Amino acid sequence: MQERNLEEIKVSTLEKLIVNFAIPSDFLHWTIRSKITNEYADQTLSERLSGIWHGKIYKYRRLIQIKKKHEGHIPPKIRIICKQTACGSVRLFLAEKYRA
Repeated sequence: MQERNLEEIKVSTLEKLIVNFAIPSDFLHWTIRSKITNEYADQTLSERLSGIWHGKIYKYRRLIQIKKKHEGHIPPKIRIICKQTACGSVRLFLAEKYRA
């Protein structure tokens, strides 16, 4: 499935808010990390916040895409990877409930 097809997956505002529950801690982490490592030093705070927001939604859509590809099931290997973080666990939970 191509990138533009991924954008066609409908995600409600509520889902976007839930998927992005960890924005404050992620934003703080990446802002501090960029100061220490000098990575993305030219990135503004609003660009960083926007990137994190859209990145989390992208990962959620990708998980839904994987679910569709595997006939409504998320493979065990992907489930294990998702469960390694709180954000991944939330995405996994929502993707399991997602109905196209």
